Amino acid sequence: MKAIFIYWRETLTEMFSNANGSKIREFQREDQILKPLLEQHVTAGNGKRVLFTALCTDIIAIICAIVLLVTMNGENPAPSILAFIGCLVLAGVSIFICMPVRNELRKRMCDWNKLNRLILIYWGVFSLGTFLIVLGDFLKYKSSQTFFLYILVMMCLPLFCGKTRLIFSGAFMAAVIIAAIAAGVSAQQIIISLLFMLGCVWLACFVYNAFCCLWISQRQLNNANERCRQITEKDGLTGMLNKKGLSKRLHETLDRGSFEKIAIIFMDIDNFKRYNQIYTDQQSDDCLYNVCNCIRIISKAKSNIISRFGGDEFVVVMEDVEEIELVAFAEQLRSSVEILGLPFEDGKVVTITVGVSELHSNEVADYSQLFKEAEDNLQIAKNAGKNCVGYGGRAFRKQ
Repeated sequence: MKAIFIYWRETLTEMFSNANGSKIREFQREDQILKPLLEQHVTAGNGKRVLFTALCTDIIAIICAIVLLVTMNGENPAPSILAFIGCLVLAGVSIFICMPVRNELRKRMCDWNKLNRLILIYWGVFSLGTFLIVLGDFLKYKSSQTFFLYILVMMCLPLFCGKTRLIFSGAFMAAVIIAAIAAGVSAQQIIISLLFMLGCVWLACFVYNAFCCLWISQRQLNNANERCRQITEKDGLTGMLNKKGLSKRLHETLDRGSFEKIAIIFMDIDNFKRYNQIYTDQQSDDCLYNVCNCIRIISKAKSNIISRFGGDEFVVVMEDVEEIELVAFAEQLRSSVEILGLPFEDGKVVTITVGVSELHSNEVADYSQLFKEAEDNLQIAKNAGKNCVGYGGRAFRKQ
């Protein structure tokens, strides 16, 4: 029994927490950009609901108009006239608001403020049209099922915040009570209607806040997934793509096939094993980071795929670059690291050796061809004395 009591206590606490919006306020304090994004999300959802409601409203208005014309009483036509005018208002607002709402939703850059205004205008005029029908029902039948239908639609279909909902439903309810008293509706029915409305208001607040919390949770989950993806696809020391991230980006590039030529610049630090023996682990990490940062700064204007392939090896991928420009850029990378002047033994500085490969799009079956050729050219450059560029079976170094 105690376990059941605790379960229901937590469930009810969760429900009331959702209903009063405390979770949303908590999330908004944590994330300053959350509020406008959430408002846009709710506005877009309400825009789609307006289109659905407009279609249903037109159908109901046509049916009501036909019924009113058939049942019109010649002695007291006022109720039927009021209800008929209400039907015309409902049909009119559906026609004149529906198209602008649809046009805004279809725009690439939607004006959210304009869309929200259209939605508020729609529900304002929708409330007026429904009130005229309710007034006609009160005058003719001393009761109105249309009122209950409006409250259900108003409370459950649009997703409005508590303040906006109270403005619409409160004004509508006050007008309905005045009309009901004037039409002689019993006090019992008025009280029942009030209780029904208050219950619907709480239910609507719960639905709205639960909807917002669900979106917020989904956004947080997406952010967490993105962070996990970055962790698995990026190198922790340098912030570059790691081998897995490079493989994924290359597959995407090859699948896209938007290039005529693709090139790989493959680099590694000369004698880095010896560097690790001489210096501490922290100094080795600093060396890797500085070399990486130099490569990244030089490459970022020409490539968006820069990777630490493993250990002291780095890769830059380039598309549609002429042969002369490609070799010149590889030489620029080599010379930039040398100019960086990171100290090594015997007064030397840290240098890199570069291997370059390039293939046309119709020659690329998979990226392994590019790596094999780049590694072969890298080995040629190392055999030629390191600190140079290997390309096309030859080694180059600017004197």
